[in-house]
Amino acid sequence: MKNLALSLLVISSTSAFAQKDSSKVKNGNVVEYTADNHIKSLIEYKDGKKNGIGLFFSGQGLLVLEEHYNDGKKSGPHREYENYGKLTEEGTYLNGHVHGLYTKYYENGNPQEKANYNEGIKDGLSTWYYADGKPVTEYTYKNGELNGQAKTFYKESGAIKSLFTYENNEKEGAYREFYENGKIMLQGNYKKGKKKGSWVTYSPEGEIEKTEKF
Repeated sequence: MKNLALSLLVISSTSAFAQKDSSKVKNGNVVEYTADNHIKSLIEYKDGKKNGIGLFFSGQGLLVLEEHYNDGKKSGPHREYENYGKLTEEGTYLNGHVHGLYTKYYENGNPQEKANYNEGIKDGLSTWYYADGKPVTEYTYKNGELNGQAKTFYKESGAIKSLFTYENNEKEGAYREFYENGKIMLQGNYKKGKKKGSWVTYSPEGEIEKTEKF
């Protein structure tokens, strides 16, 4: 509940200066209230533009969103909350866009997704997780498209289940699928998202069980 305590401290120390006359150019901390006089938001302004911290609250007065601004655009830390202060999302904005690492969380506090962005577009590694914190999949993005190596994982052991590559959102090149002990189960190749050539399935003992041609 540290985030809630901090937000209440900010409000108590600045509400005396809150500007309520909307006809004037906004400067300083502007506090808005609901019809039943619960705090709705506190936003810092400079020369009529959002500049500084912004805090937003639920109908019960609980902090649900914390973000920062620079010259009217979202810039800086961004955090979303629910269930009495529980963090659900966090990351950083730059010039109004998500930039850098952005993380979403399960209710138990473990990460659900970690993704890298470049000014609002996925760029770099993105990882999804099971609720217990183990990875489900890893994908690599370049300028918003799937490009590069991808992995899937077994839930219990965390061992790699499959390895493959994307090129411009389509599977391309070698595909390999593994048993949980690491032995090869299936291998083949993709060309522009379609299976090509020989695809071989192996038994747990390493013997060829089936070969298919595409």
